[in-house]
Amino acid sequence: MDQSVSLKGVGDGLRLHIGLPMPRNQLLSEIRPLFDRIRQLASGARITVDAAGEDPELLPFLKEFLTREYEVADVVPLKNNILRQKEIRKRQRDMDRSWENRKSDVLMMCGRVRSGQKIQAKGHLVLMGDVNPGGEVIAGGDILVLGSLSGIAMAGHPDNQEAIITALDFRPTLIRIGAEVSTGPFDTTGRNAFYAHLQENEILVTDYLGNPPFGRLPWPEAR
Repeated sequence: MDQSVSLKGVGDGLRLHIGLPMPRNQLLSEIRPLFDRIRQLASGARITVDAAGEDPELLPFLKEFLTREYEVADVVPLKNNILRQKEIRKRQRDMDRSWENRKSDVLMMCGRVRSGQKIQAKGHLVLMGDVNPGGEVIAGGDILVLGSLSGIAMAGHPDNQEAIITALDFRPTLIRIGAEVSTGPFDTTGRNAFYAHLQENEILVTDYLGNPPFGRLPWPEAR
């Protein structure tokens, strides 16, 4: 995973590469030393931003900061980023429309949630794929990942304490159920699937085969 922030000269100015989405204060701490070293060169330059993630506020934020602090002439997105953002918006629009017309409380998706991407379901979410580090899945009900969960998962959003989070390969960096939050790493070594649930306002991560969450139900029921 590319976590670097770098700056290099290109034909018509400077290119700022941001390899991983990060908080604003951390981003500025990475950018300042780069521009401080070339303050004279940056003044009046055109800055092309090549940034990972789907943050629509990032470019205006950088433009305001770099113009104010270093008097750059302009801040523009990389052309490939423009095409990528259009594709992302199209996918999100299609997903929202399909969700509006849903007849089920379950949003089922297939694919990989990459760093900087976020999937949000009003009800339960079933993902046949992986959630990479930096990816995020949020659901009003349960979250079932039929693959590796290495990013962030929030189930029962905002206050459903009965929700669970389960994955075949359970390695999230942060999980949240209702209002309770727990951060990794979690002790999920072994070959079995694990799931997280709330017990007395504490998030527990349990071996699925040792204590299956649905075993207490006498009959299949809607959740």
